[in-house]
Amino acid sequence: MAAHYAIRSVFEEYGDHANIYSYVVDREDYARVETGKMRLVTGRARFTSRITHDSSLLSFGVLHFGDHNVSGGVREFKGEEEYQKNSQELHEAFSRADTPEVLHLLERNFDQNIYSLKSLFRDDQRKIIDIILSSTLAHAEGSLRQQYSEHAPLMKFLADLHVDQPKLFKTLAEFALNSELREALQKDETMTDRVRNLAQEASTMQVAIDTSNLEFIVRKQTEQRAYAFWRNPTELPSLEQLEAAVHRAQAMPFKVNLWKVQNLAAQRLDGTLSAMRAQAAQGDENAQAWVSQMDSLADNLGLRVS
Repeated sequence: MAAHYAIRSVFEEYGDHANIYSYVVDREDYARVETGKMRLVTGRARFTSRITHDSSLLSFGVLHFGDHNVSGGVREFKGEEEYQKNSQELHEAFSRADTPEVLHLLERNFDQNIYSLKSLFRDDQRKIIDIILSSTLAHAEGSLRQQYSEHAPLMKFLADLHVDQPKLFKTLAEFALNSELREALQKDETMTDRVRNLAQEASTMQVAIDTSNLEFIVRKQTEQRAYAFWRNPTELPSLEQLEAAVHRAQAMPFKVNLWKVQNLAAQRLDGTLSAMRAQAAQGDENAQAWVSQMDSLADNLGLRVS
């Protein structure tokens, strides 16, 4: 449990008090330093079983030197003087970027009780790997997009001359443009023009866009607006946001399946629509605006309004 706690704390903050499975962890001391990709944590904490009430005060040290490479040691707390001495040695070696010495000190100070990512409980092992992959893939993606940006002028020149792109250029453009399209769709729902421009650039470069994945993103965003309207059908802002989302979906350079959106909207064309029309007929301005907006939405979705 202590090894699990120490290693995971490198990637996620626990705080001074934590409940982990059937244990309670009370942290007494904790120090963390970073240099580039490398991180070092040292500390001590009391681990208590909520089942047996057994308790131990343990000290730990963990070195993460990039990606999946993690090495950590755990031992019983042997007193403040020895704890401070061992921690200081580790931090001094780390400050010199002397990785071999840090690893040597971990093995010596923790009696070779050394653990790695494989020591984590299975669920948490998966979480930490996901964190590592997310960071690594983000870095790789950024690098590839930068390379595309550098070579795009030449690629566009070749396209203008109707010269076949080298396979490497084509692969680079396909990855970079699809990555930027996903980011534009997920980051800001108003970036319709940006999406169109990127799709046009992909067409110019003669590379395929990942319409299946992009359509899924837009469809789910539109369906979220539809569910929000379905839950609060008489609220004009929910209706306005839904129609804006439908307009955006229909403006995409690829077809978006709005079947579920149509169904959710159609369910509000009976009782809700008639009730709002009655209020509108009595001079309710909000209801009048709602009816007008609903008529527009129904028209855009191809729904019959009786």
